[in-house]
Amino acid sequence: MAEISREKTIKLIGKDKGKRLDLYLSECLYPNLSRSRIEQLIEQGNVFVEGRNVKPSYKLKGGETIEVIIPPPPSPEIKPEQIEINILYEDEYLAVVEKPFGMLTHPVGNKRSGTLLNALLFHCNLSSIGSPLRPGIVHRLDRDTGGLLIVAKTDPAHLELAKMIREKEVDRRYVALVHNEFPKEEKIVNMPLMRVPHSDKVVVNKRGKEAKTLLRRIKNYKGFALLEAILYTGRTHQVRVHCAFLGHPIVGDQLYAPKHSYCPVLRNLLKELNGQALYAHYLSFLHPFKNEHLTINSPLPQSFQNLLKYIESL
Repeated sequence: MAEISREKTIKLIGKDKGKRLDLYLSECLYPNLSRSRIEQLIEQGNVFVEGRNVKPSYKLKGGETIEVIIPPPPSPEIKPEQIEINILYEDEYLAVVEKPFGMLTHPVGNKRSGTLLNALLFHCNLSSIGSPLRPGIVHRLDRDTGGLLIVAKTDPAHLELAKMIREKEVDRRYVALVHNEFPKEEKIVNMPLMRVPHSDKVVVNKRGKEAKTLLRRIKNYKGFALLEAILYTGRTHQVRVHCAFLGHPIVGDQLYAPKHSYCPVLRNLLKELNGQALYAHYLSFLHPFKNEHLTINSPLPQSFQNLLKYIESL
């Protein structure tokens, strides 16, 4: 079972004069801590600059002593669970696994069981890097999205894989069934995304973070289209928001699709799918330690294929 860290103290010397504290710490401590986690620690009074609490927007003067206290997790450990998962590749450094539709990638809030991470911990040791509830998780998929994920089994692998994803060295592709026929063979969507405060939603906003997706048409149906989405960046809900912004929301998307009045057959097929019609089917990257290229292309699950057969029959 992966070893999950307890309370930890990190001491730094602020070197970037004029830089915001939260930004400086996120650059220094990534991927161990996300920027949102750092902001949370500051707000909770667990970050000290020269012995005093400051705001996330505090501008460094240069040379200050910074102390970051990471409190123990609310739960002492994530319990391994004997849940069947599909592992498409595995070695001593990493694994590529298929996350089922409807399953959380890792525990969130009070949901501490039944996640992909619980299943992984039963199967193998994972890296200790990441928040206490995300050991070994290099990137994630939304609960209602299925498909391929890379997980790290060692700390060096986690650091290298996180860097590769950050520097866009991992080719990640999705298949998406969307509403309305897609008029072009392909289209690049380069629209910045920003989280809506106090909401699960993400919106296109010029003040947001860079987000770039290539949408490539596979096939048009009557009133629908099957697309391949290739990520150039990896923002939260990126494919879902970009598709919806263009007027092609993903079929079954409860957050970004308008309230469609699906017929009973389509409702049952979406229930069988247990999510939205978005599947991460392809990963390609250079192994960080073996100097060999890994390409994993997973066929669509049968429930997704059943949905496509029905759409084609309309």
